[in-house]
Amino acid sequence: MKIRMLVLSCLVWFGLMACQPEVNHVDSPSEVAAQFFEALYNERDMDRVISLASESHQRLLERYGTPSAVGRYMYNLSYDSVQVSAERPTGAVYGTQADTIRLQVALTGMSQGLRNDSLREVVLIQEDGRWKLDRVLDSPY
Repeated sequence: MKIRMLVLSCLVWFGLMACQPEVNHVDSPSEVAAQFFEALYNERDMDRVISLASESHQRLLERYGTPSAVGRYMYNLSYDSVQVSAERPTGAVYGTQADTIRLQVALTGMSQGLRNDSLREVVLIQEDGRWKLDRVLDSPY
């Protein structure tokens, strides 16, 4: 009888644990920046790109329509495939806004059979508790 109660208690406990809501993972600014460029150049998934952008940046992205048009005309970067490396933020905020951060993203990939390396600075903001890419700044080089 005691074994049945022990087994029943374990089953109830496991059942209750399965019903617990999953804790939402909040992506860091560097993860969001890397995911944005991965979705743009490697996955070619415009819906994913738009979901990682701020509201104001989403409107601009939607005007271009396709990932290749965004990369070529909006960011002046064309890649067949790319490796993305985003620096970890140092905690420095962009301007005087605590919910905004600026970081560098290194893009290395192939375009028309040639290797192409680029370094871009991006600005991310927090919207609804999540980091979103707001701007891709022109290359400093």
